[in-house]
Amino acid sequence: MNIENLRRCIPLGSPPQTFVDAIEVARVLFVRYLWIDALLILQDSNDDWQAESTNMGKVYQNGLCNLAATGAAATNGSGLF
Repeated sequence: MNIENLRRCIPLGSPPQTFVDAIEVARVLFVRYLWIDALLILQDSNDDWQAESTNMGKVYQNGLCNLAATGAAATNGSGLF
């Protein structure tokens, strides 16, 4: 899937459990917007990481809450819980 397709729509056919859990937490908290680094930063692009990493402090600082799946092996891990 290329970047132009992702700009139109992020496919969520079977998202990783970590994403599903984060979406559920956002819904329970009535949060309209959810930042998921793996979806919003091109993971294999140093240029995108450099550009977006300068904004991440503001994203985290201004968020209602921050979730970190530190125990997940990867985005396809066992989720937040």
